[in-house]
Amino acid sequence: MILMELCLSSHYTPETPEDAETKIAYLENLKAVAEKSSSAEEFTAAMKSEYPSYSGENYLEMTAKMFF
Repeated sequence: MILMELCLSSHYTPETPEDAETKIAYLENLKAVAEKSSSAEEFTAAMKSEYPSYSGENYLEMTAKMFF
């Protein structure tokens, strides 16, 4: 039996498989919100509403510009 552990890098610490699952869920939701949004502003507002404690606002704005 081969036991493997996934380790993704982050800005601060190595990430666990649970961290990866959290990121995947966030990205899947981000995609769903983007599909329902008609503008960058609508998308950004919806994401801020769903993730009010998210601290990467600059990344969110870059994503919105890429989508819209």
